[in-house]
Amino acid sequence: MIENSSSVPDMAQQVAQLAAELDQRLNQRLKGLNLTAGNYFYLLKIAANPGIMQREFSEVVHVNPSTITRAVNHLIDQGLVDKKSHPRDGRATRLFLTSMGEKIAEQVQVVVDEVNQQLLTTTAPALPGYEQVAVLRTQVAAL
Repeated sequence: MIENSSSVPDMAQQVAQLAAELDQRLNQRLKGLNLTAGNYFYLLKIAANPGIMQREFSEVVHVNPSTITRAVNHLIDQGLVDKKSHPRDGRATRLFLTSMGEKIAEQVQVVVDEVNQQLLTTTAPALPGYEQVAVLRTQVAAL
């Protein structure tokens, strides 16, 4: 068995566990909206950037274009997003929320704001980074 011989905690592992726990809690809170921690983000980005061209999306979200395509297609299938041809470039598509997508995006934003508020009000900025992550993990578990 390999043990950490350093007295420095494994931050990468703590952050990975924090991300997994946060995803789990977000999935629970978003379930009623038929979204997940993995796809709510795309809906909110389209809401913030109406008419964004799909090929520009990867620059905004820093995600692989094929991953974006799958996520956007899922949102289209749910009736939350529309694709429209660009008026000057017929090969390009622009993304817009449907009226249902706008309503769902508002509800998602409320959930995200609540989660962020809970996390930010309980983190002690004076703590070292590792301990802040530990505090966040405790807070995520309480969501």
